[in-house]
Amino acid sequence: MSAQKKRVLFVTSSLNLGGAERQLLMLCLKLKNQVDVQIVSLESEGPLKEKYLQAFPRMLLLKKKNPLRQMNSLRKIIRISKPDVVITWLYRADLIGGLAAKLAGNIPVIWSARNSAIPNFSIWKKFLLSFCSRIIPRIIVANGSPAYEFHSSLGYQSHKLIVIPNLLASWTLNTSSKSRLLVENLDIEELRIGIAARQVSGKGIIETIDTLYEGRLDLPTIDLTIIGQESPESVSWKLQGKYRGLTVIELKSDEELSRWFEGLDIYLMSSTAWESQPNSLLEAIAIGCPVLVSSSIDIQLSVPDLFLFDSDVPNSLCMRINNLILKRNLVAHQINLLQQTTLLNLGLEKVLLEWKSSIDRAAKIEF
Repeated sequence: MSAQKKRVLFVTSSLNLGGAERQLLMLCLKLKNQVDVQIVSLESEGPLKEKYLQAFPRMLLLKKKNPLRQMNSLRKIIRISKPDVVITWLYRADLIGGLAAKLAGNIPVIWSARNSAIPNFSIWKKFLLSFCSRIIPRIIVANGSPAYEFHSSLGYQSHKLIVIPNLLASWTLNTSSKSRLLVENLDIEELRIGIAARQVSGKGIIETIDTLYEGRLDLPTIDLTIIGQESPESVSWKLQGKYRGLTVIELKSDEELSRWFEGLDIYLMSSTAWESQPNSLLEAIAIGCPVLVSSSIDIQLSVPDLFLFDSDVPNSLCMRINNLILKRNLVAHQINLLQQTTLLNLGLEKVLLEWKSSIDRAAKIEF
């Protein structure tokens, strides 16, 4: 007789179009054959709502906004569903979902630690997270070494922290997608170059755009894509028409984001904000889009020097772009090299195995 599948209840803070929310959906999709998945969202609306509901029709959306009422509703849900483990996603869910699991009968909890910095959190919020990390979760999964190191410095106990790499929506390599640079002779003014950010004030965004304009090349089409925190109108006003050829775009769905990557000739990873996490780098690589990365940002994946640029060095970025235009073999080399050294080496099966092992361990740990 086969062992009964573990019942796992995932609690997420939001359904927004962010890397964390998209990774949670992909993780649940990949794990549902191994564990019995139930999802509860503390928010009832968001760009990913329909995608979650399509995949998990039993997902529960809490309409209450008050944290105490959300916690009480969650406590009742947990008591009725009797999960073996509760996994919380994002900080608000860590606190509300974690405490609800405690009150519902000391159900084992796994926190997911995704950020490598919390610059806008007050001292009180940092203390609260540090204190609760000692009494709520049995295991804390960090999505990379920077997240592990940051949360250790925040006061999370090292014996609870483990590192499991990100799981991304574009994990399967899109071998049918061909970069235009591989098949066409393009001039720089024909290129479509993409930059993504949560807000235009993100460190590195303006510096990279300035570098492009200071290169005195015939300008390409530049898409500055805003993911979530600012409106295109607000960003356009901030830029005050300074940059000719710059288009500000807002993406509102997972499909729009994937199509945007597919339409780019080059993706510039320039900021320490949203795209400094490996999410967008991996997705661009998976789709087959050439990537150039600022040497000033700290990412979790190794990028060969051939594909790094320095915003402080004149013509560094333009030189890299020209190399990609003039040398098709370099484009193919980059795509093949990065796919082999990042996506494939991370190993989907290894990630899923580590998550499944963490779920089994959390259910057994005496607390």
